[in-house]
Amino acid sequence: MFWAPLPKNPISTTIQHLAHLPPLRTDTSLCRKAGCFFATHCSGDISYIPVHANDVVWHDFAKRVRTTTVSVASSSLCPAPLLHRTLATLGAWTRIPSHAGNEPAMQAMASSLTQFLSNTLGARIIANGTGATSGVIHAVIDRGADVTLLLYNMYDVMPATPETWLVPPFEGGLVSLPDKGECFVGRGAENNKGPLAGMLEALSHLLRENRLNANIEIILDGEEETGSESLRRYMAGNPLLFHADAGLFPSFCEYGGGPPRMYLGC
Repeated sequence: MFWAPLPKNPISTTIQHLAHLPPLRTDTSLCRKAGCFFATHCSGDISYIPVHANDVVWHDFAKRVRTTTVSVASSSLCPAPLLHRTLATLGAWTRIPSHAGNEPAMQAMASSLTQFLSNTLGARIIANGTGATSGVIHAVIDRGADVTLLLYNMYDVMPATPETWLVPPFEGGLVSLPDKGECFVGRGAENNKGPLAGMLEALSHLLRENRLNANIEIILDGEEETGSESLRRYMAGNPLLFHADAGLFPSFCEYGGGPPRMYLGC
């Protein structure tokens, strides 16, 4: 089992750090050619996110992080409303079984995401994940800033049957796990709807507080688990609108009891 803490929020902190960095040498043409950007993969029988047991303190985006045993619910590092919104969003998306072979669910997930991007973040939708752009969601938040961040994430998950799960995988719910405390358990909680919900709610939080000092270009992949073929085709014919100064794939997780990981760059 893998777990990913729902901390500071680490994504909002990292976005802010990246926005104040000098430009990085990010070859977006190489990203477009590769198609899958910052692709990584992890899977497990049960995916879960600790809600109270652990926190992460970010010192610098390029340095290692350390874990603490601060209660997220009582910590000033993570505003309770942001935590609650993220869990609510994750819960709603967990109930959409968006895996290969379930086209109605894939369309429902794409629709839910584009509504969030447009209505909550005020993003301009370039591709909505349906029709000719099936499997790819592309959106832009233009803040008129000098720095642009490219955010990649995925919204498809693997199929699951309930036999080995503590809760039905496509319902999800809070479960108290030994040595980890209260956690949200569900298919995609760690790979990768939890980080996706955290990423988008962090952007919403930064926008709400007028602390987002960067343009944001977002690519969401609906076929990561099956090879990202549609994303490859899309990026071959649809270049990014901005030249990104940095790229981030919020896919924080912990492997085998080690320190949490977050993938940066491409």
